[in-house]
Amino acid sequence: PGNTTMVEHAALQAAEREADKGPRCLFERIGGRETTIRITSGVYDRMKAHPVLGPQFEKFAKTEATFQRLKDKTVEYLEGEWGGVVYDGPDLYISHSTFGIRVEFFDAM
Repeated sequence: PGNTTMVEHAALQAAEREADKGPRCLFERIGGRETTIRITSGVYDRMKAHPVLGPQFEKFAKTEATFQRLKDKTVEYLEGEWGGVVYDGPDLYISHSTFGIRVEFFDAM
């Protein structure tokens, strides 16, 4: 009995040490920046191709460069929200307040 307890205790300590090495935040658990870039790029590409959402990008992301900047800023934001490097950009509400985002845009998403 005494040996079993010591063995169990040692195993628990080893498991705790292993857990301490693992990713702690969502950002790390999903695979970090590269995964966040892939997710963001895929979502934005689909939104831009969407018949309702796509035309909205012509208002603020007309060129490939401005569209890429939008993706990059979103990656920075999500990275901070998901536990990576803290986001140091404009408030999302203020940034989107002039876009005239209507309910049907949210429904389309």
